Amino acid sequence: MHVTWTFTGDGLLALAGGTLAFLAVMIQTRSASRGLQKQLDTEKQARRDEQTRQEQAVAKALLYEIDDFYKHYIGGPPKYFEALDPSVAPLVPLKIIGPKTFVLYAATASKLGCLDDGVVEKVIRFYDAAESYQSRMLVYAKSYERMQVASRDGRDAEQKENEETARQVLKRLR
Repeated sequence: MHVTWTFTGDGLLALAGGTLAFLAVMIQTRSASRGLQKQLDTEKQARRDEQTRQEQAVAKALLYEIDDFYKHYIGGPPKYFEALDPSVAPLVPLKIIGPKTFVLYAATASKLGCLDDGVVEKVIRFYDAAESYQSRMLVYAKSYERMQVASRDGRDAEQKENEETARQVLKRLR
C-alpha cells in the first residue's frame, strides 16, 4: 500500500486553524499564569506588610509600657533612694502602681517571636528586672503602711519590725 501526501486547501486551513488554536491556548495559559503570579506576589507582600505592622505595633506597645514604668519607678524613687542613708533616713510613703503593671507585656508575649532575637532577650531581661524591682517596691510600701498603722495603734514592736523590713528593702533598691 502506497500513501501519497498531498496538501489540499481544506487540510492547510485545518492545520492553520489548529496552530492558531494552539497558540491562543498558550497565550491564554501564559497570561493566566502571569495574573496568578501577580496575585500571589500581591498577597505575599500584603502578608509581609501586615507582619511588619504587627511587629511595629508590639514594639511600640512595649516601648510605651517600659517608658511608663521608667517614669513611675526608675525616674523618681531611685533618685530619692540614692540620696539617703537607709539606716537613718526618715521613711516616706511611695506611690505604687497596681499589680497589673505589665498588661501589654502579658498580652503581647506570644508575639515576641516576631521580633529580633536580641530585642526579645533585652525585653525579657527588662521585664524580669522590673518585676523584681516592683515586688521590692510593694514590700516597702506594705511595710511602711503596716509601720504607720502599728505606730498609730501603739504597737511599738510591730512598728520596729516593719520599719526594719522597709529599711532592708531600701538598701536593696539603692
